[in-house]
Amino acid sequence: MLYIKNIIFINKYLRYFCNYLFFVVFVIIFIPLKSKAIEDNWFKNGISFLETNQYDKAIKTFSIAIELNSNDYEAYTLRAAAWLKKKYYDKALIDLNISLKIEPNQDKALLTKAIAHFYSGNYNEAFIDLMKAMIINPCSGDIYNEFSWLSLICPDIEYRNGHYAIEMALIACKFHPNRADYLKTLAAAYAELGLFDLAIKTQLKAISFLKNYYNSYSLKLEQNLFLYRQKKPISYNFIRTRNSLKTTKKPGIKIPLIINSFYNKKVCNKSKSDYPYTIHLSSYQTLNKALSKAIDIYDNGEPIYISLENINKKENALIFYGYYSSTKDASISVEKLKKRHFKMKSIVKRPYVIELDNYDFFKNYKNMKDSLIAKKYLPYILLDKNCSCKTRLILGAFKSEQNAMPMLKKLVKDNFNPKLKLR
Repeated sequence: MLYIKNIIFINKYLRYFCNYLFFVVFVIIFIPLKSKAIEDNWFKNGISFLETNQYDKAIKTFSIAIELNSNDYEAYTLRAAAWLKKKYYDKALIDLNISLKIEPNQDKALLTKAIAHFYSGNYNEAFIDLMKAMIINPCSGDIYNEFSWLSLICPDIEYRNGHYAIEMALIACKFHPNRADYLKTLAAAYAELGLFDLAIKTQLKAISFLKNYYNSYSLKLEQNLFLYRQKKPISYNFIRTRNSLKTTKKPGIKIPLIINSFYNKKVCNKSKSDYPYTIHLSSYQTLNKALSKAIDIYDNGEPIYISLENINKKENALIFYGYYSSTKDASISVEKLKKRHFKMKSIVKRPYVIELDNYDFFKNYKNMKDSLIAKKYLPYILLDKNCSCKTRLILGAFKSEQNAMPMLKKLVKDNFNPKLKLR
């Protein structure tokens, strides 16, 4: 009899324990999953509203998603995009600052922030943000295209540069040759330098991709084409209508396109590399062979470059890809490269680079780049991460000063002015 009572007692409390356990599992697992599903639903609805130009509904929907998860940086970025479309630039910048505080390495957020700054009249900040976006994602055609476009339509003449606009637009078109918006930008860049025949040819190509979709955008392309046939650049029409732009730019020194200038403050002295890590793809015994393997990727605007080093008393050409502040960032790129069937050796620490000194970026960049490529170098540009002091034209990546000596000697022999610095 006592045995039966004990069994009943154990079964009773075992049933209570199972119910309690089920309740705990439900609270810990199922409720958060349901909450996440609700948040995702609002997020997807917000994107749908944004894509169909229903900006008020998009803002409300993303606001609900943010209430459900205050750390959803993508929701902040997309709500900022909606504010931008409604021309509420201050509100867009507030959301973007929050988003970038949660997750700093967002090229799309920085691109959106650059546009918001630009149309607020903060041209200097706009170009700084664009350069930061390029550092995070050097393979984004949208960033190069926007940089080119903004440098063409800027009301302040000191920020306009047709030569660099062409360079940026060509890189964007290499990523997506059939994008009408990229071709439109390239045509405008040609027109800015008076190359109207090329501008007309490129604009007609852009229009041909939209021949089955006649809308307000294709009409705008036709209007630009009319300007080019009158031998007038896009800046003639665009800037003439923006003379009433209210600028929020603070008084002080102007920086003609941030990437060829210095701030009016002391340049920070670097004691350590901002981007010490890179991905070692391959090594070759001759520079010509390494160049033949890397040049097609380089021409697509990707961050690939070559270092000359002495290995076992023999000169070798090493191919590297990208520059990263941590091995974690490099690992993300490695996974992307694997999907593209890249062969690679390892992530390596190469903090030293060769910087070419004494040149004006915008006036001489293309000539300098062509001269370097003709002599079998692959230069790349880099914005200083800490103080955005200037754009640096650099070559290679090296473990130590000694490793860089063969390339330094070759550059001096080729009449360049190289300096070994930390990246």
